[in-house]
Amino acid sequence: MYEMKSRVRYSEIDENEKLSLFGMINYFQDCCTQQSEDLGFGVRYLKERHLAWYIISWQVELYEMPVMGQEIRVTTELNMEGFYGARNFDILDTEGKVLVHAHSIWFFMNTESGTPTRIPDEMEVYGYNTELHSRRDRRKIALPKEMEKGEPILVNRSLLDTNHHMNNGQYVRIAEQLLPEGAAIRAFRVEYKKEALLGEHLYPEYLQNGDLFTVALADEEGKAYASVEFELKEG
Repeated sequence: MYEMKSRVRYSEIDENEKLSLFGMINYFQDCCTQQSEDLGFGVRYLKERHLAWYIISWQVELYEMPVMGQEIRVTTELNMEGFYGARNFDILDTEGKVLVHAHSIWFFMNTESGTPTRIPDEMEVYGYNTELHSRRDRRKIALPKEMEKGEPILVNRSLLDTNHHMNNGQYVRIAEQLLPEGAAIRAFRVEYKKEALLGEHLYPEYLQNGDLFTVALADEEGKAYASVEFELKEG
């Protein structure tokens, strides 16, 4: 297990002084990238070899969102097999209480061919936890047949990451903007289909059905970039 300590900053909170979903995903990404940097398999290592980790899905449980100024610990564990990687994350308070739990699935990719490639044996130094799994084990998101349409969103440079496509946290950030005002989130899932590139447009569609709020982000032809499903709290 790898651990990163921090304190929730003003720049990471929402209007309610709680850690934003985007800030939370950034903590997850920072934790695993810092682990990779420490082990010698960071951004430069991957870029020089035309390799990258591409995310397939998030499944996140929100028990108690950290607040501004709160000291937290972010932990991650990894299991790898073939060209797949499974990563679990937890955000904990200083007493060890789990505030947020996340499960994610990743592809290890050759960026030149655009195809999955086997994870090198030398990456065994990450360690393995074969018990990693989601507490829900539901990766696929079923989209409603009829959904409301939102305004198209341009992929500009501020949304890109070092892989030159839209960072995975940005999809959640965009989807969250479509939620009803005052909606409180208990959990959410994300299923990624393809990367959005500079200059492309995302065409959002959304629908609420009971405590589930589903968002589809697709291109102009209806081909999916990502789907997000929020589970809302009552009241």
